[in-house]
Amino acid sequence: MGTWGTGIFQSDYALDVKDTYMDRIRKGEDDESVMNSLIAEYEREGDCNYDDTRYVFWLALAYIQWKTGRLDPMVKERALSCIQDGSELELWKGETETTYRHRKKALADLEEALLSPQRKRTVYRQPKDYYCGWEIGDVYALKISEEMQPLFDSKAQYLLIRTVDTDKCQPWQTVPIVYVKLSNGDALPKNVKEYDECEYIQIGFTRYENRFYPLSGGNDKELIAERSKVKFEVNEYGVLPKYRVTLLSTCKRVIPKSLIYVGNFADAVPPKQEFVPFSKKNIRAERWGENGRDFENRMQQMYHEHNLHELEVYSNPELLKKGVLPIELFMKFMEICEK
Repeated sequence: MGTWGTGIFQSDYALDVKDTYMDRIRKGEDDESVMNSLIAEYEREGDCNYDDTRYVFWLALAYIQWKTGRLDPMVKERALSCIQDGSELELWKGETETTYRHRKKALADLEEALLSPQRKRTVYRQPKDYYCGWEIGDVYALKISEEMQPLFDSKAQYLLIRTVDTDKCQPWQTVPIVYVKLSNGDALPKNVKEYDECEYIQIGFTRYENRFYPLSGGNDKELIAERSKVKFEVNEYGVLPKYRVTLLSTCKRVIPKSLIYVGNFADAVPPKQEFVPFSKKNIRAERWGENGRDFENRMQQMYHEHNLHELEVYSNPELLKKGVLPIELFMKFMEICEK
């Protein structure tokens, strides 16, 4: 469990509890059903068997319920017990004196809040479903800024962004998954043939040994058997190149107004030897930034790292072997665990 501070929500586990609770409350789910579902998952995952996660769970749940005016008496009692009997603070005795003191204050503040009168219940408006409206095959052009253009080491004047799929960013937000190409000079493609002549920007790669991931730890043998039917093609460096980007066009405001609609090239030739992750969550996600400059900058970096092969692993293949857990060893490990 990653912890980076002494605050109640300054750990991965506490944030997971908070975010899950808030996502479901904002969607309009019933308070009690959300709470019961979280508790059931907490017990099912066995988190109740460990002091660090047990205390964090009840403290985080109590705090977010209190902040939203939904504090349940049972949750309140559990959280206060963790604080008042000193058991949670005991876990911090190995830290520095300053860290210990800050955690003690965070717990004291939470105790004071939980013992105060219940806050007014916060009512959340249901967010409207949003999608930018890009159809599969739609191509938009983003003009490369003057200061960035020389860094691409190319005569390209535009990034060509083509929608290939969609994904859910939030339950109410759908975002496009895209390919990115560099234009041929300052000319925008007028048809699919001209578009196909433009160069794809490679976004990353997956090691061949990791081609079947992510796995669930449950029906992994069946997953691997099914995924083995896919034809995997490594490039000249022995890796599986990736080209897709999840573009976080989460609302109209963040999309650059300077985008130029080029046309719909749904029949365009896909990238050669492309590896498509089995989970959309494993596709790299990027934000636009102001006027699309963050996205432009990231594409420039990807172009240098992968298209121009400036990433160190391309010149030193031994680096690719570090940190690799071959699928065969993973399955053997899972078999041992099952025994």
